[in-house]
Amino acid sequence: MALVKTKNIDDVIIRAKKIKKNKLLLRRQMVIDVIHPGKDCITKAKLQDALGEMFECKDSKQVVLYGTRHAYGGGRSTCMCLIYETIAAAKQFEPKFRLARVGLATVDHSTNRKSYKERRHKRKKLKGIKKYSIKM
Repeated sequence: MALVKTKNIDDVIIRAKKIKKNKLLLRRQMVIDVIHPGKDCITKAKLQDALGEMFECKDSKQVVLYGTRHAYGGGRSTCMCLIYETIAAAKQFEPKFRLARVGLATVDHSTNRKSYKERRHKRKKLKGIKKYSIKM
């Protein structure tokens, strides 16, 4: 596999560098440079589709992007990219919050943060069976 792959879409250059194949986690990991002089940054969805096409993925949801940083003065962005071999591998190894961003998982917001913390602190003060009677 090449160390650097490039692709042009809409006058934007996408360059994948530091490509590494991680066989234990069933993925390819790399750093993506997006060069977009005089333009706004490309959306994550477009970038995800372009990388899926570039690395011949069956589904663009196998591509996970994170850690996007924009250079001061514009014209250049950098992010990390993980391309899983299958969607099942992505669901197995990827954290829930990133899966939710891609659209492979849903996050339950039924309980608010404060009540969860109050229950946790109350549980710390109790002992024995009473400690586990409080649901988290």
